[in-house]
Amino acid sequence: MKCSVCDQQKGKRTCTRFGGEICSKCCGTSRDESCSSCTYYQPTELVDLRKIPRFYDFGKEVDNNPEFACASMALEVSIKEFDFLNGHKTFDSIAVGALKYLISKLMNQKIPETLNNQTCQLLSILESRIEEIKQNTLYNYNSDLLTKIINTVYYVAERRSKGGREYLDFLFQTLPNDTFVPNNKALSVKDIVRTRNALL
Repeated sequence: MKCSVCDQQKGKRTCTRFGGEICSKCCGTSRDESCSSCTYYQPTELVDLRKIPRFYDFGKEVDNNPEFACASMALEVSIKEFDFLNGHKTFDSIAVGALKYLISKLMNQKIPETLNNQTCQLLSILESRIEEIKQNTLYNYNSDLLTKIINTVYYVAERRSKGGREYLDFLFQTLPNDTFVPNNKALSVKDIVRTRNALL
């Protein structure tokens, strides 16, 4: 389906403002404050994530380091469980938006007052998970390290997504099944550490 604005590029994002599919270029150049509830909307107050440090080789730097792997896996398990409890009706844009706003909040940046309901819910879950990670006595996490890990997860999510559920499907395909219990209680970081250490 062609972009409803330029009618040239392929429309990959659903736009409520123009009432149809829209390409990423037109999405970025035609936004205004009426788009504030959209997860693709980024007001100027938000931190530029390109300037935030991240790990560049996820496999070597994160997966092979239990300290980093525990935190990144805890976040992704939370995203995976959120999607399961929502009947697999979540889109990647919700996960990407929640991770982006999570970083902004950790850096004391202002975020939009009006976010869509799913983004708010997942952001709240991820904030709770970060607090739990900070209290984990097995590893020592500071805010700079956590921000770097979250930004790496954000980068992976954004790269994997093509506007649908590609990143979320990737989580269900790659995260071990025994790290995820489909119930109303999220796994604790302690559970994830135990499972992760058993896999290393």
